[in-house]
Amino acid sequence: MGRARERGLLVVAIAVGVGGSALVAFARGGTFDWAEPGSLPRQAAVWLQLGLAALLLHGWLARRRSTADETLLPASIGLTAVGLTIIYSLSPTEAQAQVVWLWVSLGLLALVVAALPSLDDLRQYTFLWGLATVLLLLAPMLFGREINGARLWIDLGFVRLQPSEPAKLTLVLFLASYLSSARGGGLAGEAWRVGPFALPAPRYLVPLVLMWAGAMLVLITLRDLGTALLFFGTFICVVYAATGQARYLLGGMVSFALGAWAAAQAFGHVRGRITAWLNPWVEPTIGAGGYQIVQALFAVAAGGMTGVGLGFSQLANPLTGRLLFASTTDLPFAAVCEQVGVWGAAMVVGLYGFWVYRALRLAVVQRDEFAGLLATGIAVLMALQSLVIMGGVVKLIPLTGITLPFVSYGGSSLLVNYVMLALLLRCAAEQP
Repeated sequence: MGRARERGLLVVAIAVGVGGSALVAFARGGTFDWAEPGSLPRQAAVWLQLGLAALLLHGWLARRRSTADETLLPASIGLTAVGLTIIYSLSPTEAQAQVVWLWVSLGLLALVVAALPSLDDLRQYTFLWGLATVLLLLAPMLFGREINGARLWIDLGFVRLQPSEPAKLTLVLFLASYLSSARGGGLAGEAWRVGPFALPAPRYLVPLVLMWAGAMLVLITLRDLGTALLFFGTFICVVYAATGQARYLLGGMVSFALGAWAAAQAFGHVRGRITAWLNPWVEPTIGAGGYQIVQALFAVAAGGMTGVGLGFSQLANPLTGRLLFASTTDLPFAAVCEQVGVWGAAMVVGLYGFWVYRALRLAVVQRDEFAGLLATGIAVLMALQSLVIMGGVVKLIPLTGITLPFVSYGGSSLLVNYVMLALLLRCAAEQP
């Protein structure tokens, strides 16, 4: 049976999760009562499901004699295992729900790998991907409700969806297909000048700018500034990868600075975020703008180098059931720093770095430009999203309400992350 390296790494990833969750369970009292959400039997069942799902997927890939990258799936499962352990330490009921989403995500991954004949088939729907991106971003404006100053979610009754998560993927698909359809070269050209600036022909530049401007306008209207930053950075980086023109990076940085200033002037929500970032101690009380940042800094400081131990967190009180707002979605990295310290957090950062490295390595070796840009866009998304939320937790940048990939609680995020993994596996299988 092939793919031995993948199998070995999967066993290690699952073992880390099993050991971590066992420590959390014992810290919570080690009860054997099945009715208790955080009991040892229930947690054992969680990891039995995780291990079974991961190994079934591995066996299926091996049976198909897949030549896809053997490290990306274990790295993703490892990050998911860290996330489940941290979520379990904060909210056992959410950990149970996350396992259900993991089953669905792995099933969707298998479906994409098996049912997609070729990556080139995705290239045919350039403007459909662009339209889907705008419609997904518009959906919360029409059907969503405002939570904590932003309108992000659509409540279907039995489940809540965050349309901006799949919109990230459709944006990358649009950029990769548009820029690879003999138009990346057009963007690299110099057809006309505006003062000292040389610009490409309007037929290449205008559709791209309109798509970007529409997405940014919707995101700013919805006050989803974290996703706006993510979209903007991905857009600029993929265009740069397609053209090799540094002017796009420079223009992107200048326009980002101007846009950030304008947003801060126009929206009190944005000003509040920046004020809380610069000095969270002005409003450190519950419900105030600086409360989340202050609690995150306390958690990081409490963890020190080695951590306070898995299951011991100030972000959740198992006796009262009180949980810091959005600690399982926005602040799981703070809980990582608190419970396993700087050394443990560094390992998580390293795992993200390895994931991004493998994705970029796939992008470099692709002969097909579309596959290369697709892998680049996915790698940039993963890198930026991880950096933005981890940087916000340690107060390097303003804290934004986006998820930490594979780690944060949330079905929409987990589904999209595993679809991106499926596309990378297809890129790896189709490489020369």
